[in-house]
Amino acid sequence: MENSQISGEIHQYLLIIKRRFFPAFGVFLFVFILGTVTTILKQSTYEARASLKLRKINPSSSLTDLSKEIGDISSLGLKSNPLSTQVEVIRSQPLIEKTISDLKLQDKQGKTLKVSQILKALQVKAVTATDILQISYQDSDPKLASQMVNTLVDNYIEYNTRVNRSEAILAREFLQKQLPTTEATLEQLEASILKIQEENQIISLEEESASIANSLQAIRQSIDETRSQLASSTSQAEFISNQLGMNSEKALVTTAFNQSSAVEQSLQQLKLLESQLAEQQSRFTEANPKIIELKEKIQLQQELLQQEINNVAGNQGDNLVGSSQLGQIQQDLAAELVKLEANNIGLIKRLEHLTKTEQIQRQRAKILPKLRFQLRQLERKLAVSQDSYNLLLNKLKTLEIVENQNISSVRVLSAASIPQEPINNRSIGYMSSLFLGLISASGVIYLLEIIDNFRKTTDRSLKTVEEAKQLLGYTELGVIPEIDFNKLPLLPIHNKESNIAVTKINQYPSSAMGELYRNLHTRFKFLCYDQKIKTVVITSSITQEGKSSVAANLASSMAQVGDKVLLIDANLYSPIQHQIWNVYAEPGLSNFIAEQLTLESVTQKVMTNLDLISSGTISPSSDTLIDSERMKSLIDLCSTIYDFIIIDSPALNKAADALNIGTMADGVILTVKPGHVTYSEAEFAQGLLELSGQNILGLVLNGVNSQVESHNYYPDLEDLQDNEQLLSILEPEQDSLWETISLEQKNSSIDKFDNDFNLAKIEHTPIEKIENIVLDLEKHLYEIARTVQEQEDELLIREQTVKQLQEKLNLESDRRQSVLEQQLSLEQECLNLLSKTLVGQRGNLEKRKELLLQYQQLLYAKKIGVDPKVMSN
Repeated sequence: MENSQISGEIHQYLLIIKRRFFPAFGVFLFVFILGTVTTILKQSTYEARASLKLRKINPSSSLTDLSKEIGDISSLGLKSNPLSTQVEVIRSQPLIEKTISDLKLQDKQGKTLKVSQILKALQVKAVTATDILQISYQDSDPKLASQMVNTLVDNYIEYNTRVNRSEAILAREFLQKQLPTTEATLEQLEASILKIQEENQIISLEEESASIANSLQAIRQSIDETRSQLASSTSQAEFISNQLGMNSEKALVTTAFNQSSAVEQSLQQLKLLESQLAEQQSRFTEANPKIIELKEKIQLQQELLQQEINNVAGNQGDNLVGSSQLGQIQQDLAAELVKLEANNIGLIKRLEHLTKTEQIQRQRAKILPKLRFQLRQLERKLAVSQDSYNLLLNKLKTLEIVENQNISSVRVLSAASIPQEPINNRSIGYMSSLFLGLISASGVIYLLEIIDNFRKTTDRSLKTVEEAKQLLGYTELGVIPEIDFNKLPLLPIHNKESNIAVTKINQYPSSAMGELYRNLHTRFKFLCYDQKIKTVVITSSITQEGKSSVAANLASSMAQVGDKVLLIDANLYSPIQHQIWNVYAEPGLSNFIAEQLTLESVTQKVMTNLDLISSGTISPSSDTLIDSERMKSLIDLCSTIYDFIIIDSPALNKAADALNIGTMADGVILTVKPGHVTYSEAEFAQGLLELSGQNILGLVLNGVNSQVESHNYYPDLEDLQDNEQLLSILEPEQDSLWETISLEQKNSSIDKFDNDFNLAKIEHTPIEKIENIVLDLEKHLYEIARTVQEQEDELLIREQTVKQLQEKLNLESDRRQSVLEQQLSLEQECLNLLSKTLVGQRGNLEKRKELLLQYQQLLYAKKIGVDPKVMSN
């Protein structure tokens, strides 16, 4: 479906080209000749070309970004294209002026060439996806073109070198200014790092962190051990203190008291005096001077002892006089208590020291992250500064070398040589002229189509079949193409001197034109199935539309299939039917009406089953002859004799005869020639037909121009004439079909026997006559049976032919497809008509069999002497 639609659109464009061929060809010829002459007269032009490669040069530091402006092609990812920049540099006015000056270029008047004149012939472009520039220059002198390109390349390289050196100097000066600042920054960062290390006594931050962590762990372990020892010593001291009933201070004093030699001597003397006093008291009274003396000595000794104790124990010595005497165990315990107390004091001091040390280390550990952050910042800055300093120092040394060298970022890949062949090839000029001519012709075709579409006036002609069908709205009965005498020399053409060529198809039933008229006849037959139509008037809007040819060939096509047809030439103004059939014009229709002649005297047999009544004598009062009772009686009489009556009437714009005859006939067929009749004329004819109440059967489009119409409406006559393969398939079957249908029409028209067997009428018929009737019936039955068999065989062949055409339709080219589609349509129509005819023939055959059986029974009854009524019962 889509392929056929596309093919139809392409074919429609081709039709438009054919329709506008002459104006389009005139414009094409003019443009082509003009371009050809211009190409011939144009002076030869030579083009010299050179190629340059822009290599990556980085004479300055990447920190300065100066390299991007002096030919560094590495920045292709930027928004600005460096190659485009170099193109504009080459085309710049200073370089062009220097080149003009070097070559001393002058025009014909001896004046120095302008830059704009050079730029017109100069082309500089970048090769896509490369770092290559192409420079070309066109001139009529090949040597000058080569010199121009090479000189421009030399000037550009010189300019590029000079720019690179100047940029290197600027970069060196910039680096010399930046180095001291970078160096000062580097020294300042190093001093800051050193100051932090000295203030915090840090050599390595990582080692310091590890040392603090280990120290804290050791301190925490020592604190735990000290606390354990202190708890154990305190428990022992408390236990001993409870056992001695004294605290550690008193135990200390007691121990000191017991260990003092002076106190021990005083105690011994005191004990000695006390023992002497006891001995004397036992001998003497208290008043005895010896006892008194001993008491005084004892008291003196006690004071001396107390003095010694005070010297040893201090203020606590007052309480030790009574308890100064301890046992050895108690003394040991007191000494142990003193030792434990002293140990406790030492452990407490150690614990305090360890705790303080831990706090100091923890505080130091807290400031380490901050120190680490500060140091890392400074170290990063120091690294960056160091890298910058090293980079600047290296670049400075490089630039000092570059400054003393001639470095260019341009390398010549190929210098311009003297061209040997001109670039303006004449064949290209001719092809361009041809192309421009085609474009101009296409523009003319398009413009004419636009103008034509906007023309809405009524004098515009109906150009296509579609326009005619849309305007009139009648059923399309057939499309008859225009005849080309040169392409179809074998087709029988009559009256070539007339504006409308008349074609007779009766002598060539298998021709392409015959196929078209049989198609018209088939569609007309379809109308007859729905309506009882026997008399048809053929007319047209204006003259020279081919209605006489349509009438003659339609009548001939009907007669070929066995219909008895009468063709009447009712065009009494410009009759032509007698010329078409090569018969006498008189006597004819006018003589039959005016002179009261008989029908047999004016009827001429022109072919089998076709009679013609020519126009007769042309009379000034032709309109009154047509609109007469005699004319109406002629049509009524002929309707009883002929199967169809075809009336060729005048055009509607010439006389009202067609309208008058149309009221007497069963219908009117309007003939229209696209491209000949105008909108106003077609609308006028349509108005007349509808106003007079005519039964318009349909529309025949005659003389259709193949240049403005698609072949979908009709087969290509040349293809049908030349394509022997298609005709070999279709021609024998078509001839057999028309012969079969003609035979069927003849058989169906036989009314020799009454189909109804009436025994009361024929029971007294002589036996000899009944035998003759039986013989005739048997012969007639054999003919009908043979006809039915032939039609059944023909139907089978037709079905196979349709199948073959359908298969070929999918294999042929677009042009052949249009031919095959038309042939397929005709074959299908013929197949349908044959199927309907065969149904009637089979019914007729059964009726004939039944009738023969009844007559045979009657004959048998008469021969044996039996009452026929008994036999029938």
